[in-house]
Amino acid sequence: MFCLDEIYFTIKVLLVRIFNRLKSGLLHHCQRRKLRHFQQIDQMNCGPTCLRMVWDYFGIHVSPYEADQFAEKTRSGVTLASIVTAAQKKGIVANAVRCNVNFLKTSNNPILLHWRGNHYVLCQYIRKNYFKIFDPAAVRPVVLSEQELLSSWIFSTEGDSEGIAVLFDAPPDTNHYTRDRKNSSSIAKTLVILLTPYRAQLFMIVSLIGISTILAMLSPILMRQSITNGVWEDNTKLILYLLLAQLISLFFQHSTEIFSSSKSYIVSAKFCRKILVHFFESFMSSSLAYIESKNTGDIIGRISDQHKLQRFISTHAVTIFFDILTILALSSVVYIYGDVVFYSLFVGILLGFSCFFLLIKRVSRANYERYTFSDRSRNIELEMILGFSDLKTTNSGKTILKEWNRRQSRLENSTLKAVHYEKLQSTLTLFFFRASSTIVIYQMILGITTEKYSFAEFIAVSISVSFIVNSLNNIINFIQRGEDAWVSAFRLLSLDHSNEAIETKLISPPKDVPMQFEGIQLINVSFWYPGAEDRHTLKNISLTIKKGSTVAIVGKSGSGKSTLLKVLMLLYEPCSGNILLNGADMMQCSLDAWKERCGTVLQDGFLFSDTIENNITMSFGMTETQNERFTFAVTTAKLTDFIDQLPLGAKTIVGREGFMPSSGQVQRILIARALYTNPEYLFLDEATSSLDASTEGEIVTNLQHATQGITKIVVAHRLSTIINSDLIVMIRDGSIVEQGSHEELLELRGYYYSLVSDQMLLTSKDSVS
Repeated sequence: MFCLDEIYFTIKVLLVRIFNRLKSGLLHHCQRRKLRHFQQIDQMNCGPTCLRMVWDYFGIHVSPYEADQFAEKTRSGVTLASIVTAAQKKGIVANAVRCNVNFLKTSNNPILLHWRGNHYVLCQYIRKNYFKIFDPAAVRPVVLSEQELLSSWIFSTEGDSEGIAVLFDAPPDTNHYTRDRKNSSSIAKTLVILLTPYRAQLFMIVSLIGISTILAMLSPILMRQSITNGVWEDNTKLILYLLLAQLISLFFQHSTEIFSSSKSYIVSAKFCRKILVHFFESFMSSSLAYIESKNTGDIIGRISDQHKLQRFISTHAVTIFFDILTILALSSVVYIYGDVVFYSLFVGILLGFSCFFLLIKRVSRANYERYTFSDRSRNIELEMILGFSDLKTTNSGKTILKEWNRRQSRLENSTLKAVHYEKLQSTLTLFFFRASSTIVIYQMILGITTEKYSFAEFIAVSISVSFIVNSLNNIINFIQRGEDAWVSAFRLLSLDHSNEAIETKLISPPKDVPMQFEGIQLINVSFWYPGAEDRHTLKNISLTIKKGSTVAIVGKSGSGKSTLLKVLMLLYEPCSGNILLNGADMMQCSLDAWKERCGTVLQDGFLFSDTIENNITMSFGMTETQNERFTFAVTTAKLTDFIDQLPLGAKTIVGREGFMPSSGQVQRILIARALYTNPEYLFLDEATSSLDASTEGEIVTNLQHATQGITKIVVAHRLSTIINSDLIVMIRDGSIVEQGSHEELLELRGYYYSLVSDQMLLTSKDSVS
């Protein structure tokens, strides 16, 4: 008894130790940091995406939009310095170094590598002479040998053994990391919310497909009954009844398929239109600086992605559930007739899916390369169309066509590679599926010769196997197209993170803040473009603009005049300092309400392909009051004679799809647009630069009389435009160097005096000539 107790106690102690060891190992595995792969959504988004992976590795959740902001991304991407700075802003220790490949093997944390001279990837050493590369441009990580890594990492000079890298480490006081996974499901949640209004239609489609699937599954059963109870028992009447039942089943099956496919197309079209509306709403609510950091080809590529999503939903997404049910149900039918036959089919299916998933990484990588090169080709195609006149005048058509050919060649190569892997993948997969179905059929034939199976069972199994192979093919197509559809949905919905507008209703000072000043005040405002923090475009601007006054901003080209105007309009958010409107912080005001109070003419103002009337009113149709405002705006901008000369008058379509006015006429239309809204604040950026002196003088005079009481901020070079301003602000290298009236600044004999003297000298030369 004593021995048994001792043995029992020893076993108990051993089990407790084993349990504790397993528990500690499991906890260690769960707490261990893991580098997750994220995919970039823009051409120049590799740097911010690598940062997101690093932050996620250290337990910090950052959205794609926030990553762009932290890394100060521009259209040309990000610099190595901005990556290091962005990582440090989140508390991560980051250092840029030059090192050799042996140094990469010593780090346990991910290392950022400057890849092929124009790209960023993350690297992790996994085993002897092999590295795992997390490329944001690829769908999944890839494993490269040391030689393959060196060929892409070290590119600068022949024989160089060192490359550029950024090392990351956690802060010394950080012990616990919690991974925030809310972003991983945010896109899926948005898709579900957008699909919710169509749940009744989806239920109808699912029901119809369910009926169609059940009717299809009746086919082998009816065929077996017709042979067993009809042919062998010589029952012609039963055969005819079963034939009629089969025809009725086929009729209803195809009828439901036609109806469900049309319904699914309608639902998918409405759903994708809703996604596009969501995309454009996010696009319109984004800041100007954020949109300017995007490539045009990327944005247009995202819009075209909705077609892939629509095809996927209407063709594959709804039927996948019933394909799985069909496989399970008919596989059970095959199993009933013989387990050996079922195992042959199962092994073939397993081999087919193994081939499919072995090649899926290569297919995904090739497809993403194709999409990237497609976006780049689209960019240059847009430039050829939009810049056609400059190409003709500079005779540069052959040069840009050569570049397009080069990019198209790379696109064709990547497409050929993608098609090659897709064909190899689908061919091998389908080969194993069909090979297994052929083996099953021959097993059934052999079974008939040995009287193991009846002919009716052979027919039933043959039909079942054909349905199974067809459903398997549908599942393969679902997986292939599903990844494309998910990337498309992510690209379309990811812009939602850029909605940074603050929708509070505060446009007047809070009750607890006394009204001290009516107008706009800038207090130590600085601004720099993303990635250029060391090169401030505006430096500590302090300026007071009284309500109802006219303020002119002057200076040499590139001094920051237009940027200051855009900061005042809140098209650009100041990087430091404060802007007050009637004593209230403008950043806490409703941006939409502020824009409604402003009239604007920018240097790069745009004419839409619409009538002159709609280009001015920016709406369709006018009331009597609006018609009066339209007449006032047209008269003030001296457009009456121009409009009267046109056969259709203000109904004439202008823009790229209609009559293209001269640059001076375009400026007058833009001035009329700005005045039509009856603004409280009028911003004019070189609004009359394309007009002749006589017309400009008349319009300036009209504006002075028509906009009394309106606060006007004018950027101009010509002396005649600014001479009567209440305040003239002289900007030099992003700083205000002088401000005052025209007479006061002339007395100073400073920068403004030099500017006026130069202009007067040029004018006198022109008059002499």
